Amino acid sequence: MDVDAHLPYAVLPSVPISIQDLELSNVLLVTTVDGRLHGLDRTSGSLLWSFPSISDTSVHAPLVTSKYDHRSMEQLAKDARDHGDPTLVRALQEDGIYIVEPSSGGDMYILRVPPGATIPTLEKLPFTLPDLVSISPFTLHAEDPRIFVAEKHTSLMELNVFTGTVRAVYSSSDTGLHHATSHALDPRTVSRSHSDTDGTADDAIESPWVLIGRTDYTLYIHVRHVPHAVQTLQYQVFSPNIADRDVMSLWHQSAQPADKRAFLSSPENATVLCYDLRLARNPHRHTTQPLPPVLWTSQMDSLPVDIYDVVFAPSDVEAPLLRPVPVPHNAGFLSRIILQHQGASSADELSAFLGLAPDGSLFALGSTRYPLAGFAERAAVLNPEPHHASSLMAPWIGGYRVRPPLRQGIPLLGASQPVLQLEAPPSITTEWRPSKRLVAQLVGLLAFALMVLRGAYLIWRESRLQCFDTSNLCFDEDKVVQDTSLESAPSTPMPEHTPERPESEPRASNDLEADPKRRRRRRGKRAGAAVSARQARREESLEPIAPESPPAVNEGESPEPLPTSLQISDEILGYGSSGTVVFRGTFQGRAVAVKRLLRDFVHLASKEVSLLQSADNHPNVIRYYCQELTPNFLYIALEECPASLADLIERPLDYASLAALLEPRQAFKQITAGLQHLHSLSIVHRDIKPGNILVTLTPQNKLRVLLSDLGLSKRIDGLTFSAQSQSAQAGGTMGWRAPELLQGFSLHADDGKERLTRAVDIFSLGCVAFYMLTRGGHPFGELYEREIRILQNQVDTSALSASGDDTVEAEALIKQMIAPIPSDRPSASDVARHPFFWNAAKRVAFLQDVSDRFETLERTPPSFALELLEQNAESIVGPDWRRRFDKNFLDDLGKFRTYNSASVQDLLRVIRNKKHHFQDMPIILKKQLSPMPEGFLLYFTRRFPTLFLHVYGVLEQLPQMRTEPTFTMYYESEDTP
Repeated sequence: MDVDAHLPYAVLPSVPISIQDLELSNVLLVTTVDGRLHGLDRTSGSLLWSFPSISDTSVHAPLVTSKYDHRSMEQLAKDARDHGDPTLVRALQEDGIYIVEPSSGGDMYILRVPPGATIPTLEKLPFTLPDLVSISPFTLHAEDPRIFVAEKHTSLMELNVFTGTVRAVYSSSDTGLHHATSHALDPRTVSRSHSDTDGTADDAIESPWVLIGRTDYTLYIHVRHVPHAVQTLQYQVFSPNIADRDVMSLWHQSAQPADKRAFLSSPENATVLCYDLRLARNPHRHTTQPLPPVLWTSQMDSLPVDIYDVVFAPSDVEAPLLRPVPVPHNAGFLSRIILQHQGASSADELSAFLGLAPDGSLFALGSTRYPLAGFAERAAVLNPEPHHASSLMAPWIGGYRVRPPLRQGIPLLGASQPVLQLEAPPSITTEWRPSKRLVAQLVGLLAFALMVLRGAYLIWRESRLQCFDTSNLCFDEDKVVQDTSLESAPSTPMPEHTPERPESEPRASNDLEADPKRRRRRRGKRAGAAVSARQARREESLEPIAPESPPAVNEGESPEPLPTSLQISDEILGYGSSGTVVFRGTFQGRAVAVKRLLRDFVHLASKEVSLLQSADNHPNVIRYYCQELTPNFLYIALEECPASLADLIERPLDYASLAALLEPRQAFKQITAGLQHLHSLSIVHRDIKPGNILVTLTPQNKLRVLLSDLGLSKRIDGLTFSAQSQSAQAGGTMGWRAPELLQGFSLHADDGKERLTRAVDIFSLGCVAFYMLTRGGHPFGELYEREIRILQNQVDTSALSASGDDTVEAEALIKQMIAPIPSDRPSASDVARHPFFWNAAKRVAFLQDVSDRFETLERTPPSFALELLEQNAESIVGPDWRRRFDKNFLDDLGKFRTYNSASVQDLLRVIRNKKHHFQDMPIILKKQLSPMPEGFLLYFTRRFPTLFLHVYGVLEQLPQMRTEPTFTMYYESEDTP
């Protein structure tokens, strides 16, 4: 950041950094299980320096420790062998022993011996130790005696990356200055641009001090009526400075890797290996090129855990930056050598290596972060035959196959059920009696199995009735129901006589008549929004799409086949809830996505179809084409899109061409336009999230963003659907729901609960906007803590500071959208016309028009409008706004007239005058304010970040002035429906 010399407290944003500005150092930082930090030469792998990590006791400690009854696993095994202590056996057979992965994720595993088994199993839990610490203290259901409490400490260390010297450690529990002995610095390992002539003097090296954070987590698991903690888990993790995240994200957004080398740690022999990715064999290309050789190996005293790059940024960044070295999962050679090692097993199969920390605690290294864990020799304790071990703990150390993450008993945060439930194995007793809870679980499991079998049978029977290939789908055409609404759909004439049906009999809009010869009349050109809305309202009160039994066919007559334009391939695009499968297909020659739903959910799907029919005439809402019904399935054809917003932000390399076109501001504007259209039809989406926002390309090679998945949508105009909700839980997706959804508000006004409004969508849209502008962030934190933080209104928008020069406008808008009280949130129309979406020309014109208008107001005594404009002037322009300008600007300013340098109005006059006389300014000043209008606006907004939004807010409080013709265009949405 730059600080203006004339005004010390005026902080000016620095010039944006690009990928070309970053330089990769020749030093790698490596953490090891024993808690130490090491510096390695990137080129040769030689050890440059090593020292203990700093803890509260100034003595290094392992990254993970696990104590059961205040004893480590090794001590428990010794007590079992020497004294016959049953604690270890009882722990393994009952609750199991929790094991932590010392990586940056802190994944958790549980080691136990199932009832009746003789060998242990290792299972991965679906949460991490930091997750449990963040939601502690808590307890589980009444039958579980465990109580979880935790503590967390943080510290920040200044480290010389070339010598390993520690200058200072700032801790949440203690502060001090700690030094460490280091290896002699090898001048050959230091980049020429970052060392002096001899390469050894700290003061001569430009910015050698890197900031490394460390977080200590401790989880205590108590048991009721037991005075001491049954199990204690401690986990320490090093991390880069969080303030450098935006700079480091440049490499994640780049299609080119920062380095052509891959670094992996080998769990069995505590070695760091370096591969050359340029020599990696591509498994999709036929070549005789061998597997890539190991460029170098570095043997460590303890097992390597995390590896970090040291990156130098431009000179205005005071310190080098740390970047975690990514695990090369996408390297072609990695899956190949794993398959060669494992034989027929899949490279995606989970595995882990169990090791022993210096204090005797077990730790786990999963194959997700440590791919070479799949090569580890199988632990001897897993072999049924007797084994002879060199040490007491040796049989436990080695490779394990890991069961998939346990997920049962973990309800959503914010629900009335317990926040978290750790599944414990049943105890071994002499007489087994099923409990009521177990019986209920067995009944539920049996019901689930029956549903799966029934679904499998329906799929099998459907495959017998239909003929799938890549070009067509053959239906049992006497039972097909089709509904199309396209301009190119052919019109089918009605028969001359149609049998009358009683008025009391409900008529489904997509039904065939009982007469098999009668053909359904198709609509011609698509109607407008009003006609579609009226049609949708009529359909809402009708029966489901089709009768339960097929129409009768008179004896001796063959039903006339119904022509179909929908063709479905066997290519699966994805899966949804309730057995939904999405296929690739075509409809009248255009590519479509075809959702196949089970017949049991047709009643629910009819709601989504009706909403789509009334709302799809907007470019930012997914388009509905047709539906076809068979005896077992409903097929819905929708506009096909190549990716979702979540795909572009979370997997940009997989969608590089689309991700490169993503402009968060434009995407935000398009989503708002689509939501504005839905709200104008009284439709509340209720499930806005990145995964339900799709993207496609326009003929002009621009991204078009669409709202999709109206399965949870509702009408709030009294014309609600008779279909029951698919779930008793609140609508929406965990982490993206408004607080009123979590608090049990209702869509209906007559059920005794507070009524939901369109504001639930505005809240979700605000979270999505933050997600786009921060490239994956969330204003309420990480996934597992979001719903609790939403209910407590613990919002953090500080990450927006890295989103550009519109931080003030973006933060103000998003904070309004995620306000805890629904009535405080803006409408979709208010969001659409917010000045955050204005371009530079419109903003400069607005400030100029406001200045012209306020010049006509009386200054003595000041009018109410002037008082509003000058309110809190010092916080906006400072006590003297002249001090925020440079000498060239002030010299030119003093040639003409005098100004009150504490007045907002006079500052607006300066902006107006400079705009009018831009061509008359000196060349050097004109260059500073160029280009017009972008550079001109930026020159002022960087010095007065809140000025523009303040002026806009003043006019919002002046309704009479705001409705004047000059300002009407600024306060109306561009796409007002």
